[in-house]
Amino acid sequence: MTAAQPEPSTADFSRTRRSLLTRLKNWDDHKGWQEFMDKYGRFIFGMARKSGFTVEEAEDIVQDVLVSVAKKMPEFRYQGEKGSFKAWLVMIVKSRVIDHLRKKYRRLPSAGIPGGDPDGTRIEERIAQEEDALSHEAVWLNEWETHVLETALSRVKERLPAKHFLAFRMCSQQHKSPGEVAKALGLSLPNVYLIRHRAGRMVAKEIELLREGK
Repeated sequence: MTAAQPEPSTADFSRTRRSLLTRLKNWDDHKGWQEFMDKYGRFIFGMARKSGFTVEEAEDIVQDVLVSVAKKMPEFRYQGEKGSFKAWLVMIVKSRVIDHLRKKYRRLPSAGIPGGDPDGTRIEERIAQEEDALSHEAVWLNEWETHVLETALSRVKERLPAKHFLAFRMCSQQHKSPGEVAKALGLSLPNVYLIRHRAGRMVAKEIELLREGK
């Protein structure tokens, strides 16, 4: 008999600094809430979009999450990984997404469902399927890693000349050879190698800082 595999945990999510958690207990701390949006807004929005919502609907979900966090934040107690802020936040986002899914499906006319749905059975089945899909931790982990990478790239972009950042993205994300990049951007080959190396280290450092909650 093989041993049961442990369920994925939220331990891989980076920890949020306790200073921010303290500030979020005050709804009037606008800088604290702006920091929260900078850290998590794109992540929440991305999960809403991946759940099939329009841009406008996703923005509504972000607002609902903010309200929920503000209301529940005074009750939050940090207890290590088991009580990590991001695990707590994920539960709130899941709940708000599912709430919006229920509202969305229940607005659908039963006539639009083959054979009708007089008792709402098919709608409940669809909601259950969506909820099951959202329950997989890998979905959230993948979205968080995407968020971390994009945030790191955005930070590095602000610190590099435009041509240098473009050279790095062409090498790292478009998988162009240094020779192709040098020719396309009018840079020397050694310079492209140097840019790729330096920018890569900068991105790696920013990812490390983000995972530490900075």
